[in-house]
Amino acid sequence: MQKLKFLAVMSLTATVVCAGTYYVAPDGNDYENTGVAWSCPLKTIQKAVALASSGDVVIVSNGVYLLDSPVEVPAGKYLKIKSYSGNFNDVIVDGQHKTHCFAFLTIGVNLLSGITVRRGTGGAYVADNATVYPGGIMMRG
Repeated sequence: MQKLKFLAVMSLTATVVCAGTYYVAPDGNDYENTGVAWSCPLKTIQKAVALASSGDVVIVSNGVYLLDSPVEVPAGKYLKIKSYSGNFNDVIVDGQHKTHCFAFLTIGVNLLSGITVRRGTGGAYVADNATVYPGGIMMRG
């Protein structure tokens, strides 16, 4: 009977998943750092989004993040992307009039908080075989 109780506890603990946190800073490194602590931040929000799993948090340090392509959160991935300070003046994501800044391919559960989005463009963007023309932030359902 003791063996059966142990197996039941093991199966319950194996399904518990804790949300992870990824850190981004202008002086970070996407190639050498893991982004799992402030001591080893990633450089781009997109790299943190790519590494994160649904339910994870991406914390972005103060600075200006210049984009050549949008930060894309794929369909089915639900994240919280927020500034470190909570003050939208401290973290700026800039599309440089080249691209829109964020593409959330699932609506309703992602969170973008404390971040200024500026100079996004309405140029064409192909998502799920459809051409769309977003500005700073694109959301699809």
